[in-house]
Amino acid sequence: MNSPIDELSLADWRRRVAELYAEVRAFAKESPETAWRHWVEARERLFRTHPQSPVPEADRPAFRARHWPYDPAMRFEVAPEPGPALDTGAPPPLPFVLPTSGVEALAFRRIGTVTIPLPAG
Repeated sequence: MNSPIDELSLADWRRRVAELYAEVRAFAKESPETAWRHWVEARERLFRTHPQSPVPEADRPAFRARHWPYDPAMRFEVAPEPGPALDTGAPPPLPFVLPTSGVEALAFRRIGTVTIPLPAG
């Protein structure tokens, strides 16, 4: 069982990640490349310094993630396409189960899809 300090630390990790994504969306309105750089730097700082980092503690000081260079052609917005209606009488789709680093796995149900407009090449 996690201690209250571990649970507070995990809540802080989640809050910081959510705030990071909000900051990136705000920066992207003016400069997508600045937003990307902020995301890279802030994310790496979290991985190196936060107690809930998934990076092993001994590896944190030297941790550097690998990132592709910023490419404006790889920036796009897509709208979700809804999946089949659940009120058709058909059985709901089976959940998609993903393992986690903890004890319990997470189960997801598909609610739709997205089409990503990757550049030709």
